[in-house]
Parts: sequence; C-alpha cells; structure tokens
Amino acid sequence: MLKEFPLSAVTIDDAFWNARLTTNRTVSLHYQLEQLKTTGRLDNFRKAAGTMSGKFQGRCFNDSDAYKWIEAASYSLTKYDDPVLAEEMQSIVELVRAAQEPDGYLNSYFTVNEPDKKWTNLGIMHELYCAGHLFQAAAAHVQATGTDTLVTVAKRCADHIYDVFGPEGRRGIAGHPEVEVGLIDLYRVTGEERYLKLAVRFVEQRGQPDSPIQDEYENLECIAGDESSKISFRQHFERAGHYCGEYCQDHMPLRNQTEAVGHAVRATYLYAGATDVAALSGDEGLFKALLEIWHNMTGKRMYVTGGIGSAWEDESFGPDYDLPNASSYAETCAAVGSIMWSHRLSMYKPESKFADSIERTLYNAVLAGVSLTGDRFFYTNPLESDGIAHPYAHQRRNRFSIERQGWFTTACCPPNVARLFASLEKYIYLQRDSEVWINQFIASTVKAEISGQTVTITQNSSCPWDGLATFSISAGRPVTMKVLARVPAWCDHVELELNGEPLALQVENGYAVVERMWQDNDELTLRLTMPVMVVESHPCVKENRGRIALIRGPLVYCVEQIDNRIPVGKLAMPVQQEFVTKQENHLLGGIKTIRGRAIDLGSVPGSEELYGPVKQLDADKTEEFVAIPYYAWANRGRCAMTVWIHKICS
Repeated sequence: MLKEFPLSAVTIDDAFWNARLTTNRTVSLHYQLEQLKTTGRLDNFRKAAGTMSGKFQGRCFNDSDAYKWIEAASYSLTKYDDPVLAEEMQSIVELVRAAQEPDGYLNSYFTVNEPDKKWTNLGIMHELYCAGHLFQAAAAHVQATGTDTLVTVAKRCADHIYDVFGPEGRRGIAGHPEVEVGLIDLYRVTGEERYLKLAVRFVEQRGQPDSPIQDEYENLECIAGDESSKISFRQHFERAGHYCGEYCQDHMPLRNQTEAVGHAVRATYLYAGATDVAALSGDEGLFKALLEIWHNMTGKRMYVTGGIGSAWEDESFGPDYDLPNASSYAETCAAVGSIMWSHRLSMYKPESKFADSIERTLYNAVLAGVSLTGDRFFYTNPLESDGIAHPYAHQRRNRFSIERQGWFTTACCPPNVARLFASLEKYIYLQRDSEVWINQFIASTVKAEISGQTVTITQNSSCPWDGLATFSISAGRPVTMKVLARVPAWCDHVELELNGEPLALQVENGYAVVERMWQDNDELTLRLTMPVMVVESHPCVKENRGRIALIRGPLVYCVEQIDNRIPVGKLAMPVQQEFVTKQENHLLGGIKTIRGRAIDLGSVPGSEELYGPVKQLDADKTEEFVAIPYYAWANRGRCAMTVWIHKICS
C-alpha cells in the first residue's frame, strides 16, 4: 500500500495554485470563522458547556462545520505561521473540550435540546457524522500543533462510541457516513486498534437484515427530532410504504453492491472509509466491490466536470446516464468526497485512472464551488444556466442559486473546500519504500526518505495551462529510486527526457516509470501534449445528444454570455475546426481562453418556423466564440452559461 507524505514534507509553489491557496488561508478561513460566530455555531458549544443559556441554534449537524474549520486551520498552520489563526483555533478547541460530557459524549444539539434521546435517531440526526468530523479535525490538529488537546477529546468521544456500539454494545450505523473515515484517521494518529475495529464493524453492519435504521423508521414516535425531522425521515427512507435504505447505502451489504446509489455525499464518505477498512484489513472482497462501484460512478454517473449526484431529490445519484445540465445538483461536498475516495483507491491500487479522476474533479467540480474572491460559494453546480434562475429556485433553498452565496443554512460545502485546499499537498505525491509516485502536476517540492537519506524532488509545472513538467533531484549521494509520473488521460502524446536527452518511455498502469541510480542535479522532463479536445457524451445521456464539450488538459470549458454575441443556448459549433488558445492575463485572475467559430441557430433561414424541412447549415457563415474554464463562470455577475454546445457536423 502506498503512503501519503506528511504535509510538512511538501511545499507548493505553483503559478496557478499559489493565489488560490493564499486566498483560502487569508480570506476563506477568516470569513468562515466569522460565519461560525454570527450564526450561533460556536455559541452552541457554550450552551452545551453551560456557560451560555438558550436553545441550540441551527441544524442538528452544525457542530461539524466547526470541526471542518478546525481541520482546515490545522492544515494551514502546518505550513504557515499565523498567530491570529492559531489563537482563534485554540479558542474553538477549548469550546469543544468544555462542551464534552463526563462520559465522553460530545454533540451540542443533544446535550442542549434532547439529552434523553441520544443515539435514538442515527438515520438523520447526524451524531456519528459529527463525531467523524471531530476525529478528522483531531488528527489534523495534533499533526499541526504537536499537542494532544483535541486528540484527547476525540479519544474520549470515540471510546464512548465504542462502549455504545462496539462488539459488546448495540447495533448501529450512521445515516450519514463519516464516522468510518474519521475513526481510521484517529486510529492512524493514536494506534488504538479499537478504532479500526469499530470502523470495520460500522462498515460490515450496513445493509444487513433488520437494519437499525429500519428499526428507527418503524418507531418514529420514540426517536429524537421534531415532527419535521420525522417527516423528512419518511421522505428519505420510505418507498411504496416500506423502508428502503438506498438513501444511505443501507439496502444491501456493501460488499454486494455494484452501483453508486443514494445521497452522493453519504456514499463517497462511506466508500472512502470502507476503502481504508479494506486496505488495512486486507479485505480483497470488499475492495473488489468498491472498485466496481467506482467504475459505475465514473463511467455512467459522473458529469464531464467530475461532479456527481445529479438528482436534487435526496441529493442523490440518478440512474445510469441520467445527467441533466440545468437542474444538475452536483453538490460541491460530493465532489470533495469523490476526491477523498479516489485518493484512497490510488493508495491501495496505484493506477493513473484514480489520479485522473481527482484532477478532473479538483479543477472543475470543486474549484467552481468557490469564487475567485474566496468568500462566495456554490452548493450545487449546474452545467447550464439561463442567467435568470435555477430550475429549482422555487424550492426556496439558497443552495439552488445561479450566483455563489456567502453562506448556507446547511453550510457543509464552504469548510469542506477549505479543508481540501489546505491539505492539497497530500494529493500530489505518494510513496512506497524507494518508489515515488507523482500524481498531480502542481509545482512543488517534496522531501522523501530514500535508503536512509533525504532526497528532494522539485517539480516545476505549467499545468493546467500547458503540459510541461520537470523534476529536479537533489541528493547528497547517488540513490537508487523509482519515479513514476502519471501520464494523464488528456495527453495523446508524451515525450520523456533525462538531463536534456531523450529517454525511452516505459509505462506501467498509466505512469511513466524511470528507475535508476539518481545523481544530484539530475532532471527528468515530461512533455505532455495538451490539445483542445472535442468530446461528446454516451448516446444514452439524452440531454447531450447533438452536443459537444471542449476540454483542454484538466480543464473543462464553458461559454458564458458576457463573452459572446450569440446567445449561448443557440450557439452551434462546427466540430472540425482549428481552435485558438489565448492567454488572458487580465481576465478572471489570468486564464487561457479557447476561441473558435460558431453559428447562431436563431439566425438560420427558416429558423422562425416551428416545423419545416431539414435545414442545411452554412458552416462558412460563422463568427467567433470565446470559451472560458468552467471553474471561472459566475464571477462577473448573473450570466447565461453552458458547458454543452450544439454541434454542426461537417
């Protein structure tokens, strides 16, 4: 199994990512902290500790937003000295510690509002979900600070959960998975075997006969939550008058599942935790099932942007090839969960397809979720907009918006993006003994321990705009090392050089492999072609029939109305044409646009007729169109946009 490098061993210095990571650290984290304060999320801990009076404020899972913020701040402090941020983080840790009950229980909603109903509504009340985020925050915090303040809190909570749900306790599973991956993170920093065993137990109990969530469904009058939450319970878990566990992947044992189903965030968090379980326990049967689910997700249920979860009902995966554009849900958190899962798969089975998926999702589905200013966010990520309103705006939930929002009642997405960006270093490189995998082309330096000495690899990359990457080796003495650099799926030709001389290309599982005795100052160069690719969907994706999309490198492009005279909904593009890429340093923080020729379908002779003979489009009567990276849309006010463009066949 491959391993991550510690965050402290990797330093990013990348022309594309530097500004975004600085904005995340200096704007997003501080902005989100203010939201935690003003929306009562931190006050809830004070109320649980008895230092403030009043009822719990907000959604029952609001503790988790504070935990994700701690995790993101911890990652940031691993790399940057920020006394103000460190002080704020420590004050929140103290709030959390004060809110913990003597037996280790920690959940401010139940302590304040329903102390007698703990652990009675695992289906939708998120107790185990919040605990999982606490565990992940604690693992990040101890690595950043070297102190066990929060880890001690997390261990007491995990021990309490073990007493309740361990081998000698009651059966139970999380309606919103997260505790599984959190327990594994806590296990890795503490070495406590009981946390691994409990994670295994939670994974194995899911989908079994007489589900504990089914028992809650059949006894709604006895469980926690107000009347609206119990109505929500039925909406999510009832089909044709009977319990159905697909919403939280509880419909059959995980090792028997073959499709990505249910709530997309719940699914990917579960799959990530289960992959850790499979890897640490050597469970090949479980891993085989997870791999089949991953192929179903990426091959039949994923947007071209890497977004997942197409259906707004239940925020869930739809059937195969059900990928609507304007009404797409594609929650930002689901994209983050997808990256978490693919990253774990890549450690267990090092094949380039997992890093390819991470890259596509990171640069498109996740990056679109936050504004260039770092203080506005998308919850859902449509691939088409009329610039007026989201198709489900009538639901009156600000997550259905064509403009990024400052915050949400359910605010899981902003801190999720913050913690991903703050830990971006972990996704670039992986190691096994004297082998170093290069998964992402992000300019950075990594310090690897190889054969008893520190070897520094410095990556210079022009991605995502161009496909040149160099890797310089710094070693005190010659060292035998195997370097495996991903050959990305978007590259149709790769050239390899060593110290300026051509090197024969050897590819294993999608990685260019160079194994040799490396000398100090050796330099490996990858030249990756980055053409503009015109892609189309599987014919069963009905909304995209007769349409094409533009991809260049890891970036999916879209056309936004502000850049084009032709209405984007009527813009049609000849497939066979020469595209021009143009560097636009003063546009949207500096981007490369794609320019080409297009026809206005509304100006075609006879287009005013409702029905008529087949029209012959004159491909010579074109005008220029401009496409921008999808991640950058909606940064210039309300504007119509589409990823999928009508095509004209030659």
